[in-house]
Amino acid sequence: MRRLPAPLFLLLLPVLGFGSFAQAAGGNNVVLSTNPAEGETVSVPPTQVQMVFQNALGGQENVDKMGLSLACDGKLTGLGKPTLAADGVSVSVPLTQIPATGRCTVSWSLPDGSTGTFSFTNATVPATTIAGGTPGTTGTDGTTATTVPGADSGEVVAEPARLGGPIGLLRTLAFLTLSALVGGLALIVLAWPEGVEYALTERYFRIMAIASVVIMVLLVSLSAAQANETSFVSGLNPAEWFSIADTARGRALLVRLILTFVVAAIAWLPARVLDPATQFPSLVILFLMVASFGFDRTGGRLALIGAVVGIAHMLFVMMWTGGALLISRVILNGPGERDLLDALRAWARIGSPLMVGIIGTGLFQVWRLDGTSILNSSHGRLIIVKTLVVVLLVMVEFAVRQFIMEKLSRARVLPSRAVARLQRPATVQLALSVVILGMSSWLLTMRPPYVQPEERTDATEYAVTQRLSSEDGFDVTVSLSPGTVGPQEVLVELFKPARIQQFQVRFIPADPTINGLVINVPLRRPGAAKVSIDSGFGIPTVGQWRVEVSGTTTTGDLETLRANFQITDGSAAPTANTVTDTTAPAAATDGSTTTVAESTTTTTG
Repeated sequence: MRRLPAPLFLLLLPVLGFGSFAQAAGGNNVVLSTNPAEGETVSVPPTQVQMVFQNALGGQENVDKMGLSLACDGKLTGLGKPTLAADGVSVSVPLTQIPATGRCTVSWSLPDGSTGTFSFTNATVPATTIAGGTPGTTGTDGTTATTVPGADSGEVVAEPARLGGPIGLLRTLAFLTLSALVGGLALIVLAWPEGVEYALTERYFRIMAIASVVIMVLLVSLSAAQANETSFVSGLNPAEWFSIADTARGRALLVRLILTFVVAAIAWLPARVLDPATQFPSLVILFLMVASFGFDRTGGRLALIGAVVGIAHMLFVMMWTGGALLISRVILNGPGERDLLDALRAWARIGSPLMVGIIGTGLFQVWRLDGTSILNSSHGRLIIVKTLVVVLLVMVEFAVRQFIMEKLSRARVLPSRAVARLQRPATVQLALSVVILGMSSWLLTMRPPYVQPEERTDATEYAVTQRLSSEDGFDVTVSLSPGTVGPQEVLVELFKPARIQQFQVRFIPADPTINGLVINVPLRRPGAAKVSIDSGFGIPTVGQWRVEVSGTTTTGDLETLRANFQITDGSAAPTANTVTDTTAPAAATDGSTTTVAESTTTTTG
């Protein structure tokens, strides 16, 4: 047998050694079964993934160290904390998001080096439902067509425009312009009182004042249009703006709009923040503007302390952002006298403590809202990306501060060479700040793991309200008004379970010759959904009706909830009572479906 040449043997030796090491280091645990099963096609989105391993996993501490990911159609799906069952080999992983339609691949790894994957297909078809519509029909242009009961068969109701993107952009611009006013005026008070004497400073504040007012009006209009599911033109009507006042964020936005006009008036003549007669009320107005941003995110752990820390965080952020803008756009506009140099030195002393305050309060908010689930939620993962950008901003801030404190320590005026050296990093600071503000606006559209859905108040007094619950944890309230023959407004509130599919509310008349009605409720989590009175949903006849509520979870069908109620002709008040038997009346239900007109999420406690 020929021997390998010595050089070739030496080249192969590391490869052979590495291969032997990898085999020895890898584990030998495998998955015996999964739910969903390997290759299975599911028609209902799973709410959890279950795996049964061949060998014991060694306790929950090893399961906590598992590597897990779920990608459907190339898109990652958020996963919760894996839980080990009592048998020591079964692991359940909750899904924090609804997976995308398509092929789904679960990848796992254990601390002992064992790895593997399995796949299934999510065949769920996302339905677009509109008030009074019948899902499943397609228009001539390929979009989903919906026919309103009582309307001509050819009339198609268009889906409301998606306004989330423009609202997010306007939210970022609003924060940027308002920070320019609040933080810039704060820098005038603290470090640069001579700034009010410059025409450039006055022009800068007036431009920002006009921009902030225009942007806030557009933001409130779009938010109202989104809440009412109407067009942007309808949202421009000030009478529609109060429709967003049923949430804490909406009320804060309306207060912020009013304060914007006042802050703009103060900034129009920036000397007002230095005048002893107007300084105190001006500073109070500026603080109230900052405080309005502290209520954009409510809930979470330690909610009261979180609100105070949130206001402090926004104060630091707005002062830093506004100061950086004033430095970049005004002070570094060109060489100047000693007052410009003094302003830069003061900013070098103020900027670093502000950055420390931003980071400290931000870390507290991350702990309060995300906790240890920062890697398992989309909100937490975006926080990580935002943190990386903040690190870059801190590095640039440190370099700018070092240059000012060292290179300009003995200067008596602001030279043109120093201005040229500082303009580029100041522009980089401004660009990074805009990116961070954009991410903050994006984060407001996400719900952190420790924040419950925000409650929306509903002032409607319903004629019939029925709370239904079962021993298997199904808890629902169904309300309708006016409870007489004709169009109805229906509110469906889900309290339990935590996840649900195929959520339906059926109205069945006692008269078997009359067709029943069905509402497909588009809720997947606890919350509320409402059918507006002008959606086309109505009770056609007087007499006794039965409401039946059904749903499905990953463990199977929930027990159907039932209750009876009376529909009157208006001469007597409607009544309702809970049904204790399980025998449904022999009434037919037609195939028509009235879908929920307005989905409103509420806190269930």
